[in-house]
Order: sequence, then C-alpha cells, then structure tokens
Amino acid sequence: MKAKQILDPLDKYNETFSKTIIKNSNDYFEDLVKKSGIDVEKNKHLVAEYDELLKQYHEASSKGSNTDLLKKLCLFGGIALIALGIILCFFCGGTSGGALAGLIVFIILFFLLGIGGLLGYFLYFKQLSELLNRKTEELKNKKDEKLEECYESIDALNEHFDYDMPQEIFNKTLDIINFDKNFDLQKYLYVKDKYNYQKSDNVDESLIYVMSGDIQGNPFLVEKYLEKEMVNVPYSGELVVKWTTYDSDNHAHNHKEKLTATIYKPAPNYYGVTQLRYFNDAGNQLSFSRKPVVDKNWSEKDIESYVKKYTKQAQKIAKKELKDGSINSYTHMNNDTFEALFGAINRDNEHEFRLLFTPLAQNNIVKLVKDKKFFGDDFSFDKSKGINTIISEHSQKVNYDLCPNDFKTYSYQIAKENFVNLISKAFDSIYFDFAPLLSIPLYQQLKNKDFVNGEFPSNYNPMVHECLANAMDPSYFIHKEATTSQILKTRFVSKDNLADRLEVDSYSFKGVERVEYVTKRCSDGNYYDVPVHWIEYLPLVNKKTIEVKNMGHTYPDFCSLVSNNKHFDEIIGDRNYFIYRGFLLFPLDNYSYDENLDNKLTEFFKNSNLNSNINTNINKTN
Repeated sequence: MKAKQILDPLDKYNETFSKTIIKNSNDYFEDLVKKSGIDVEKNKHLVAEYDELLKQYHEASSKGSNTDLLKKLCLFGGIALIALGIILCFFCGGTSGGALAGLIVFIILFFLLGIGGLLGYFLYFKQLSELLNRKTEELKNKKDEKLEECYESIDALNEHFDYDMPQEIFNKTLDIINFDKNFDLQKYLYVKDKYNYQKSDNVDESLIYVMSGDIQGNPFLVEKYLEKEMVNVPYSGELVVKWTTYDSDNHAHNHKEKLTATIYKPAPNYYGVTQLRYFNDAGNQLSFSRKPVVDKNWSEKDIESYVKKYTKQAQKIAKKELKDGSINSYTHMNNDTFEALFGAINRDNEHEFRLLFTPLAQNNIVKLVKDKKFFGDDFSFDKSKGINTIISEHSQKVNYDLCPNDFKTYSYQIAKENFVNLISKAFDSIYFDFAPLLSIPLYQQLKNKDFVNGEFPSNYNPMVHECLANAMDPSYFIHKEATTSQILKTRFVSKDNLADRLEVDSYSFKGVERVEYVTKRCSDGNYYDVPVHWIEYLPLVNKKTIEVKNMGHTYPDFCSLVSNNKHFDEIIGDRNYFIYRGFLLFPLDNYSYDENLDNKLTEFFKNSNLNSNINTNINKTN
C-alpha cells in the first residue's frame, strides 16, 4: 500500500513514482485495448505492410525525381547545345585556317551532343520518367489504401480515448493527491469564499485550461493562461543619399551614403503561462517569494561560493532589521545552504516560516534545487497567506490539456508508445511542480474537509466558463478586422435549466501600416527625412453569445450515442456545436437555445442506453 505522506519527494519519485507511472500507463492502455477488442496481431501485420509500401513509395519517388531532373537536363541541354552550334556557324565566314577547323570541330561536337541529349530525352528518359511516375502513383494509392486498413483495424481503440485518462492514471499512481475529472462549482465557491480567489477580470489574460484536485482535502488548481502584454518593438528604415562634389580641377566625384533610423512602437505580445495554485491554511499569516537561483551547470564549488556570498549579505540585512526594530524582522536560520538556495528573504512571519520549513522540509528543498537528473531549480514559489503559487520552467513546455486526438493513430505500437510517453511526461512535470509543496510535511498533514454547498447564479463556475469558450473555434469569436491573436473574457448571462448562457468578449488588434519620418544629418551637410514604416495596433472588441451544457457522458460514449442518431439530429437541427470535456458548446449567432431545448437534451442523455451520469445537481459540473 502506498504511503499517505511523502516525506522525501525526490527520493520517492526515484524509488517509486518514476516506475509506477510507466507501469500504470501501460496497464491502462492495455485495458483499453482489451475493451476495444482490436486484433493487435492483425494491426501489426498491416502496419508492417504499410511501412514496406511507404519505403517503396519514397524510393520510387526519389528515383522519379532524379529521373525527371535528368530528363529536363537532356531536353534543355540538347536544345541549348544545338542553339550554340547554330550560333557558332555565323562565325565561320570570318574565320580561316586552324581557327576555322577548331570552330567546325566545336560546331559538330555541339550538334552531336545536342542531338544525343534530345534522343536521350525522347527515346529513354521521357519513357522512363512516365513509367516511374506511374509506379510512384500506384505505390501511393497502395500505401494510402493500406494506411486506411491500418486505421480501420485500430478504430475501435481510437474511439476509447477520452479526456480524463491522465487524471485517472495520476490518481492510481499518487495516493495523497486527488485529481478531479472536472473543476466543480462547490470547489470554486470554497476557494472564492475562503481565499478570495476567483476568475480574473483582467482583459489582458484568458484562462484556457484548468485542472482541479486536492491534497488531504486542501484544493489545488493547475491553470494555463493566455496572456497579452504591450512591448516596444523596433522598426528600422533607410534612405540612400547621393551627391556630387568637384575638386579644384573641376573633376566630379560621386558620393553615396545610407542613412538609417530606428523607432520603437508598442505592439501586443501573446504568451502562455502555466501555474499551480495550492490553498492551505498552514502558515496562513505568512507571505514570501523566491525565484530560481541554482544553474544546472553549477558545480558543488559554485554552489558553496554562492552560499557564502549570500550568507554574508543576508546576515547584514538581519542585523540591520533587528537594529531598526522592524516588525517581523528577518532572522537568518542556521541552515545557510537552505537560506541561500531558497532565498525567501522577504518573508514576513518568522514563526510561521519555521513551522513550515522544518529541518526535513529544508533538506527536501535543498535536494530539489541541487538535483541535476530532473528539473532542478527551475521554479518560483510565491506564498500569499493561504495561497501558494508554483510556476516552473518545465511546466511551460508540457500540455496538460490532453484530448482524444492526441492519442489517435494507425498503429498499435505507435499508439502505445505515444500514450505512455504523453501521460508520463505530463505526470513528471506536474509531480515536480508539487514537489516543493510536498517537501513541507505540514502541507500534507493539515486536513481540510469543510467544503459546503453554496448558492450561485450559474450551473458551472466562471473559470470553467472561460476555459470552455477557449475550447471552441477561435474564428467564431475574433473580430473580422483582427490581425493578431485574441484574449477571450466570459460573462455569465443566464441559466437555461442545466445550461449556462455566456457572453464572450474577444479583445484583439487591427494592424495599420504607418510611416514616420526621422530627420538625420548626412555627410553632405544636409538633413534628410528617413522614412520608417511601422504598424499601429488599434484595439478591437467583438461580442458573441454561447450556450454551454454538461452532457454527463464520456467523450467515447457521447460519440457512440449521437453517431447516426436521428433523434439527436432532430433535437439539434442544423446548429453547430463543439464537444469538450463532457460539455456541449453552442454558438448562438443565428440560433436560439431555450429551456425547452435544454430539457430535450437532458432527457435524451438520461434515456440513452449508455451508463449515463448526467448531472441534475446544478451546482456541480462532474
């Protein structure tokens, strides 16, 4: 049985989790294979045939390309040589003796080579090229047909992939951390009411993904934002100035000089940020921040040198604050290495800091930041009372929002390798985001179970609303004149039974070309206006309305249920819709959505012959 507490996150990963996640991913995949009932050996055989056809196709295509090149060389080379021979004939009249004999030899040689090239083109390469092109086309058709057979042999497995697979495997691997299928309204209300944490109204950021869960009942959120900032972008222009001077002898001298100018203008820059938020009452009067300090290329001597330098500076600060009588003044701990490598010198409550960072916690942190095998010191750790935020460099490179299409392929072997790789990569990344928190024993020991049902105007929480809007086709929201990316912000409008109506604002920019003239002095003594072309970004806002509804079915069940289902088609009509993590998402440009339609959809999913878990509690999304 797995331990309920992780005392050493790095050692525990090395000893257990690094192997367990691979095993659990493999087991989960093989379970899907059994459920799908696919013939693995048949797929392997078809894939082997496809690989061979693909190899033959590439070889034939390469040979055909080379032959086409030789064919063109023969044709154009032959024509060029004959043309050159004809041109040389015109020089024969004014040439005599040995020069004429040499010229005639070249003329004959050019004609023979040219005729040979044309004969090669018409009698050999043209026919060979046509033959190879036909063969290449036949191989292409065969490989495409074989690829289709490969997909057909594994379609049943591809149809079993779902959004929630990573969370299920994570839960089986980590006993102390619980990952939710959906971020429900109850948990949102808890972090909102207790920690004053809620969906941001900042129009410069949009929540595109959120995963929730808890450690001993203390909630966490893994969030990914699309953020926008205005940055100054350089634009350069140039102007070439020409002038003429005359010397004493009245000789003209031409001069040329290139004048350059650079200006800076604001432009939007879009980037993603992934972060882990953990809510825990331990040390809830304490705030601090730390940034990465240990470079992976540092040797042990480099670290020792840094610790000595930092310790001298920190002790000076501690003495000064003590002398000044500062409230909650910084007090240097005995563990110089921890103090230097963690670097939370701006902490504001020494008592609570020491309650959290026990000797065990200090050693765990030091091991994490000095580690060279995995991610090392690539994380920032910010604590603001009861809210802990981890932002790591490695998590910015990993996709946690894995969808069924990320796993679908034509080959059992490729599917298995891809599945295990994606799941284990996501696990490794998220585990080491949790590692600084798991290093603190009190964060695992303090249990919290005081979630309570609360009233809320919507069925689903506002953070989920924004994620759902971002899951839809972005072209539906963006302004028709936009030339940049967009930031989406959602606003709850009303409930239609178990569906939520949302207004979505798309914030983007229209780029307009401008010219600015910068005066520069030239060496001729005059001033010239250098034109610099730049882009002015004019803000745009576009408003749309959507409806979101939890289906209460897994993605595979939903696809099976609605495929060629006339009743569902009659209910939906010609409305466009999107599917994301158990939700149906409807654009409402030209269509209506009311309580009657929502009731029909609810009854449809309830009465399906699948194992429906349609939710009738409007305060939850799972």
